[in-house]
Amino acid sequence: MLSAGYVAFANYTAKESEDTSDSYEEESLITGQMLKYHTVQELADYFNVSVDALVEKLRERDIECTPETKLAEIEYKYEMDRGELKAMLEEIINELRG
Repeated sequence: MLSAGYVAFANYTAKESEDTSDSYEEESLITGQMLKYHTVQELADYFNVSVDALVEKLRERDIECTPETKLAEIEYKYEMDRGELKAMLEEIINELRG
């Protein structure tokens, strides 16, 4: 009985995962490691967006940076919460990807 319950649960969660993954395809997935170690240039390269456009979008939000600026530097300099920075960068990248 337990194994049958597990199979039903596994099938249910697998179906649920399939259903929700489609809706996130267009969203960027910035990881904590990226925020900690990547530069603006590396982030732009990873998500295949123009680094100049990314820097410009950040400047529009009063964040001064260059392609060589580490994302962690932005987080500390502008006293941003990591989740806030992640959400902002994902929004900009999704905008740039059209």
